[in-house]
Amino acid sequence: ATLRQSHGSEYMRIIKAVRRDTGLAPADRHKVETELAARMVRARAIAGDWHSGVLEIRSGITARELEKLKATLAKWNFAPDDPEVAEATAVVQRWERLLGEIPQLLQTALEERNIPQLRSLVADLVEGPSSLSASEAQKLLDRYDAQVRALTNAIAAGDAKAIRAAISAWSFDVDDAHCLAGKEALERRVKQKEVLLAALQSRNGAELALAVDGWAFEKDDEDYLEAKATLEAFREATFELARLTNAESSDLVGLS
Repeated sequence: ATLRQSHGSEYMRIIKAVRRDTGLAPADRHKVETELAARMVRARAIAGDWHSGVLEIRSGITARELEKLKATLAKWNFAPDDPEVAEATAVVQRWERLLGEIPQLLQTALEERNIPQLRSLVADLVEGPSSLSASEAQKLLDRYDAQVRALTNAIAAGDAKAIRAAISAWSFDVDDAHCLAGKEALERRVKQKEVLLAALQSRNGAELALAVDGWAFEKDDEDYLEAKATLEAFREATFELARLTNAESSDLVGLS
């Protein structure tokens, strides 16, 4: 049982075959068994070294330590086409390529505030060697995302003051889709305000209704509140007029 646990069932099968071989003298049989045991010990030691090497390779990849991974591969004494080695070699090649390309690309993207390029480079760095830092790029991306949130929230709230403040604080490309969306929102507000003022001027019920219902900005805007109050007064007057008209018609019918 101890031999089986130490060396495995295959070793025990071979030992049994040797022991059953009646053509071997006891001394020769002992010699063969001893040699087999020695070879098995060496094989297990080699297998242990291989396993340790594989664990070291995986550790280097997980830690993203290029030099450690290269040193581990340099002392690898087993098959060079081992899948673990092939994968690690590809990782080393990719990391070395990133080391050669990324710093300049990152610097250019930072100077140009090229957000799409920065996001792509940061994604590459996450899978790259730990010696490459994306901290500066990530700070810029975080600042961009914060400004986008401020602008997006202001647009969603229809808050012209907040939209103007967000655009004023915008420190990226003025042709960015989010910045343009903020400017377009302010332009829509100008047009909606013109419609609102025109409806107030004409005091036309239908125009007032369209202007009030179409207003998508601050609900405490003075012109909006005036238009809303005027529309409500118009509707009340219309209702009262209809009531009086109906009452008058009923009186006429009664007289007839």
